[in-house]
Amino acid sequence: MRVLVTGAAGIVGTMLRPRLARPGRVLRLFDLVPIDPGPGEEVVTADLTDEAAVRAAMEDVQAVLHLGGLSRERPWADTLHVNIHGTYVLLEAARQAGIRQVVLAGSHHAVGFHPRTPSPAQPSGTVRPPAAARPSEAAAQPSGMAQAPDAEAPGGAPEGGAPDYLFPRPDTFYGVSKVAAEALGSLYHDRFGMNVVVMRLGSCAERPVDTRALSTWLSPGDGARLVEASLVAGGFHVVWGVSANTRRWWSLEEGRAIGYHPEDDAESYAASLIADHGEPDPADPVHALVGGVFCTRELGGIW
Repeated sequence: MRVLVTGAAGIVGTMLRPRLARPGRVLRLFDLVPIDPGPGEEVVTADLTDEAAVRAAMEDVQAVLHLGGLSRERPWADTLHVNIHGTYVLLEAARQAGIRQVVLAGSHHAVGFHPRTPSPAQPSGTVRPPAAARPSEAAAQPSGMAQAPDAEAPGGAPEGGAPDYLFPRPDTFYGVSKVAAEALGSLYHDRFGMNVVVMRLGSCAERPVDTRALSTWLSPGDGARLVEASLVAGGFHVVWGVSANTRRWWSLEEGRAIGYHPEDDAESYAASLIADHGEPDPADPVHALVGGVFCTRELGGIW
């Protein structure tokens, strides 16, 4: 089996490459940055928006793992060209090549302005974050209307809360591009019968780096387990990319439905992180909103 991996030189791609290696599997690594291939790897150095190069990279490929694109906030024109148009170029090339299996790296920033836990009393698409987290609304609302998110049930996300299909509510142009990726994946499934899984990735790192990541962390091992499940899943799915964290905010229901069974828990790092950073403040937008600090930084800036 040959798998095309875009963005293979990035942080997530670098973490996943050794964990996706299998006997009989070839990883075709696609990136603008030159890569030294290891055993069972091939390299394509090209631009994701170069339609001819992407079509050529699909030759003899059976599945695509799309990690490429801009991973932080950028001006709208850049985000549109690289992340949205680039995802279209990739999906269209895969369709033309007859490839049936595509895994897209989405992001929790597609739903960043949702509170970390939807209120059970409201549909997930109508939940509002605390007024303090929306500067334009705070002045217009009486202070008594600002409500903190509901507390999680013991052991993480509440039953029925923070579902995988949480309605889009992006926090940045970057988040908008990930909403577009979900929409394009859905379209190519419905139009052409392609199997597409969109991973709404949390905080991808070797270990959680702050107390927020105690809830949002996706370990490299669990990242690989999620990709493996996604590479054989049928249909269209949006799945939270998160480990089995004790404090997680997000459902694992859809992930389990496609065979994703995370094994790691950020709680093993909790004592040292809390000693360094203090207990998470649920009133702070960094902890109160799914998108954290992305909800407060400059829209369309370079950061």
